Amino acid sequence: MLSLKANNRGSMRMLLHGDYFRVQCGTCTQQDIYSVNDVIAQEDSNETATGALVGGLVGLLGGPLGVFIGGGIGAMIGNGSDTEERNRVKNFNESW
Repeated sequence: MLSLKANNRGSMRMLLHGDYFRVQCGTCTQQDIYSVNDVIAQEDSNETATGALVGGLVGLLGGPLGVFIGGGIGAMIGNGSDTEERNRVKNFNESW
């Protein structure tokens, strides 16, 4: 797994200073060479569940109704973040 953020493969090439890069296995010392075209982006996290949980916890201050409202608002905010993340991943994977 690469901990690299790039909007598309062209940006990734610029960050890596070329088309190819080496990755060393975390368990053994074997190194492999990969092309930027071998990379497939994945979603980073699930913000919907996190937003709902945080919103619900904040809503505890307002009682049961606060938990319901806070959880709902948090889930909507998190869902927006998830949608943006899905779009970024789709755009990266469709770029060449």
